[in-house]
Amino acid sequence: MKKYYVQNGKVMINKYCVEYKYSSQGGNTETKFDVIQYIADDLELNGLISELQRKGIEYKITEFDVSDIQMYDGMPVESDEEARKIIEPTLEEVKADKIKQLSDICEKTIFNGIDVILSDGSLKHFSLKTEDQINLNGLVNQVSLGTIKAENGVPYHADGELCTLFSIFPMSDFIFP
Repeated sequence: MKKYYVQNGKVMINKYCVEYKYSSQGGNTETKFDVIQYIADDLELNGLISELQRKGIEYKITEFDVSDIQMYDGMPVESDEEARKIIEPTLEEVKADKIKQLSDICEKTIFNGIDVILSDGSLKHFSLKTEDQINLNGLVNQVSLGTIKAENGVPYHADGELCTLFSIFPMSDFIFP
């Protein structure tokens, strides 16, 4: 049963489902109808019940427990599919959203960088944004290739500071934890 629908770009919540049967005579042919009608509010429900009772049509009313989706009532959406993804996401959609959320948190944590206590006891902060990681990897490669002699110090900078020569040992604390 459909607890919600999209109307004029907004999620609308159905509170009731009314099921009824009736037949219509057209010439020598009788046509039977099984109807399921979703109702959004009490006023609309009362109007339908009055009409069904007036015509002597039996009906069954199911009241939805919409407390789980009530927060979406009136939310702007582009399509029924968008509403479904928000209100009733599939397991795969939930997993993908959770993986993205965790990935974003990890990226932010990495990009925020680290604090390192240097051999002289001073505390320095080093950002680890993408360009910082590229620079550090480049320095590691230059030290590995012998282009930069580690015993002479490795040029780099803490956040907001000028380039300084660091011993390889404090640098290895944050490059190779």
